[in-house]
Amino acid sequence: MVNRGTGGRGRGRGRGFGRVVALAASLACVLAACGSGGGGTSGRSADAVAVTSPADCDRPAEQVDVTIGIRPSLIFANVYLAHARGYFKDENLNVSLEPVDPASALQLVASGDIDAVATGLSAGLFNAIHSGLDLYPIAPGGVDADAEQAQFFVRTDLIESGEVKEMADLKGRRVGMPGVLGGGPSQKVALLLAQGNLGLTDVVLQNVAYPDMAGAFANGSIDAAYVTSGGAGAIEEKDLARQFGDQSVYVGVNTNAIVAGPSLIKERPDVGRAILRAIMRASAELQDKYYEDAQILDDLSSATDIGKDVIAKTARSAFAPDLAFTPESWETVQRHYADAGVLDYSEVKPFDQIVTDSLRQSAVDSVDKCGLTPAAAGESQ
Repeated sequence: MVNRGTGGRGRGRGRGFGRVVALAASLACVLAACGSGGGGTSGRSADAVAVTSPADCDRPAEQVDVTIGIRPSLIFANVYLAHARGYFKDENLNVSLEPVDPASALQLVASGDIDAVATGLSAGLFNAIHSGLDLYPIAPGGVDADAEQAQFFVRTDLIESGEVKEMADLKGRRVGMPGVLGGGPSQKVALLLAQGNLGLTDVVLQNVAYPDMAGAFANGSIDAAYVTSGGAGAIEEKDLARQFGDQSVYVGVNTNAIVAGPSLIKERPDVGRAILRAIMRASAELQDKYYEDAQILDDLSSATDIGKDVIAKTARSAFAPDLAFTPESWETVQRHYADAGVLDYSEVKPFDQIVTDSLRQSAVDSVDKCGLTPAAAGESQ
């Protein structure tokens, strides 16, 4: 899309880059994940659309309209904070954050109807890239910062009876998670099941929304579940289920991405760079115990319509100030999906064949050229 515009939104706060440390309810499956198990290579290579760094700051001279598809989620707090604080506006961008239907989001990006989408690393995303659609992952949202952020539970009675002593004992049992096999949450389940040499098809996955997990444990309709920290309270309070397995496997794993279309890669990489610079500014402010910062809570609440008390209790994601991915995550996720038979190819693709990291790198290179403090950029690479 990337149209010229006249309006602007957001509150400019001008904090710039400050503190430095290293950060996804990701969106649900955005394309049907119907794996054929075939081999073959992607219809396009990230190398074929490599973006070079500009010699000088190439911030758009006139205001540009940009549409990003997104659903309110704290895993993309860096996008929402950039919007709320006017960092997109500072880059001459009139960014509209629009709710999108997960089933059609990737097609809208590839066709240019919207410029980008904030989404989970679903099997549908990998299949769409493999098919040759113009889709380019350019930056992450947040990652789990500690083992308490996303948790895996097993029903208390199964633990106390000795029916489930180790992860391998979950074979054939019902595991709850929101969404379906191939959707974002299923990769979290896969990380835990791997501790018992189990895959996603070794259990019976049940589509259960986070608010319904406690009830599902109580009535015995699920034996185990992946639950975010916000939904764990009711489960632990009534001792319906207990944490199970090594939860640290979640920490630092990319489970989401901002995926751009051709408008930001082939047509206007200067606009793509401007978007990433704005998000880098916000990411640099989402460090340490940012969820205790009253102004950040106000800004995120107004941008997402999520209550400040909920954000203060559940916002624990970590955000990389330079928006660097963890490449190994992308291969791990593909392997889990391939083993489950929901990918349209069988051979795991290297990170650089899927992610267009050159746009992010060129944005990092442009930070100083565009008069922004470069302290946060590049230090977590």
